[in-house]
Amino acid sequence: MNNNTFLKYITDQRQLGCIDTQSINWGLVFDLYALPQFAGLLHYICEDSAISNLPIDLYWVVKSDHQKRGMEYERILQQMKYVRMIELTRNPVYGDAIIETRIVLRIVNEMRGFFQPPLIRGDYLWEMIYEKIRLLFYPEKPSRLASYFLFSSSEDYSKYLQLSHVQPGRKAGVSVIETRKQHIADMVLFTEVPNEATFSQAAGFAHRYWSGKTSPDPIMEVIFQGKCEVRIQSN
Repeated sequence: MNNNTFLKYITDQRQLGCIDTQSINWGLVFDLYALPQFAGLLHYICEDSAISNLPIDLYWVVKSDHQKRGMEYERILQQMKYVRMIELTRNPVYGDAIIETRIVLRIVNEMRGFFQPPLIRGDYLWEMIYEKIRLLFYPEKPSRLASYFLFSSSEDYSKYLQLSHVQPGRKAGVSVIETRKQHIADMVLFTEVPNEATFSQAAGFAHRYWSGKTSPDPIMEVIFQGKCEVRIQSN
């Protein structure tokens, strides 16, 4: 495969044809900022975790549970001085770790004005963290929020297909018409950030991603900005 041809996994027929990343982006984050209250929630989680060094999934689950149960959730917390992290997050990695309920109630109160849409994947939060790190330290790199994601080798494409979250789709060949920006990164350094990571820990993964570091078993993706032609391949 030469420098102007790539592979892409297509899950929507609208992803075919001539694509210009200035006007279209079929990535997860296409509507990241569509809901201001949701974007505000993501910013709050990033900023508070950076200061308090609390794990990201704590905020995510507490907000979801409080949004479902309201004052009942708060009343239960107010009856305790400490609560087990595993009970709050349903994440077994915490074992017997505990947290003061006053900290949880502070988070509940500060997130009260934000909205978390139902069935939203946590990837949105990782995308925001990676974008924050890019803007601060790697502004010359293409933003994941406005790029097309491609593979430069059949090996990386095949390894991607083995991931459990991949939706049904088809293999497409991509011919580059114009390249504006491009970055080659290890997808694993994005997909394998643990849910219990703090902002600082997730930022460490982001630095490795944007600086071109790789994991022991990398899946290299091309973050592409420009124009390209996308056509279904027969094999």
